Amino acid sequence: MNNKKYFQLSVLLLLQFMVWGSWYVTTGTYLLQTLHFSGREVGLVYGAMSVAAFISPLFVGFITDKYFSASKVLAFLHLGGGFCLIAMYSFTAFQFFYPFTLLYAVLYLPTFALSSSYVLQQLEDPSKQFPGVRVWGSIGWIIAGNIVGLLSWEKTANPFLLSAALSFILGIYALFLPKVPTVEGNNKASNSFKEFFSVEIIQLFKQRDFLIFMISITILYAIPVAYYYSFVNNFLTTIQVKNAAGWMSIGQITEVVVLLLLPFFLRHFSFKWVVFSGLFLWGAKYAVFAFAAGNPSIQFIWLPAILVHGFAYIFTGLAGQLYIDEKAPRHLRNTAQSIITFAMQGLGTFFGSYFAGWMVERNIAASGEYNWTNIWIFPSVAGIALSLFFLLLFKQKEKQEQSLPNN
Repeated sequence: MNNKKYFQLSVLLLLQFMVWGSWYVTTGTYLLQTLHFSGREVGLVYGAMSVAAFISPLFVGFITDKYFSASKVLAFLHLGGGFCLIAMYSFTAFQFFYPFTLLYAVLYLPTFALSSSYVLQQLEDPSKQFPGVRVWGSIGWIIAGNIVGLLSWEKTANPFLLSAALSFILGIYALFLPKVPTVEGNNKASNSFKEFFSVEIIQLFKQRDFLIFMISITILYAIPVAYYYSFVNNFLTTIQVKNAAGWMSIGQITEVVVLLLLPFFLRHFSFKWVVFSGLFLWGAKYAVFAFAAGNPSIQFIWLPAILVHGFAYIFTGLAGQLYIDEKAPRHLRNTAQSIITFAMQGLGTFFGSYFAGWMVERNIAASGEYNWTNIWIFPSVAGIALSLFFLLLFKQKEKQEQSLPNN
């Protein structure tokens, strides 16, 4: 990969994750402590991404495979998203704030799959080269989180303005990205919507391991993630952690390290054990939070849960993207990446966000204090127990079977 292409792809993912990281982590704190939304309302706000997963990623992935270049679709989605973020900054009542959050989610969510697919299609060896490009997404998240934390914006609406500005920049930048060469089999003459449910995609779900993997990331990955993004920042601020957004960005620092080491892990350990480790760590980190909530006098007892975030996120989310990229037919890569976005951000995240909000609401005392120990117990027990589901039923064992060759 030449330096020009590496720069173009790295900037794309840097901005992609800065847009998201600017507002997503701290919005729960802003909504609960400043706007005084209920726990369920916060759950619905964070569940907007999963509602959008039922609407946009699969359709957008399909039309991108068939009709429009990924760069033009990305530009349209990010420019439209910028206006929605300005509206989210402006409105403070739930009945007005939520519709624009939902519209923004419909526009932004497909960009995960499109940006990943766009990058993967330009790499000669995705399993080796993608982590080196994707690492800039984590760096973008770190930069955004530290800007918000250092400026003490966690309880304000200012992160929405920052995200809007970045979204406009990314939308314009996407217009100047080179088109991906047309892949054989991806022709506009075959325009039946039935191809969205093509034989190749259906055949993937008939494979036992693929089906177990999709079930696992829908339930085991998405539900714990819903808790993390919705309420961890608020948890840290309520236990008097200064610059909580900055501290949470440490998880992205470990993410950078794990990203760079992912080819090593996939080469020396089976895909099964890499994904199981990530799923297990999602549950284990909440056990640490539960212990920290019950022992607030112990300084930095919550820090190990932040440190393992990178392992949990990369060993599940990114490894899953590489797995899908290897399994899917070349001419349906955008659709396949949209399917994993649907699985990771859809059903699991929707119910996870709503349940997390309900759990928080049930554990607020009359004094306004949270029973964080009770809040964290469920995702801890569920995450650890259900990760065993994947370990026992996913049968791919040999290293040579799980290697990720080029298509």
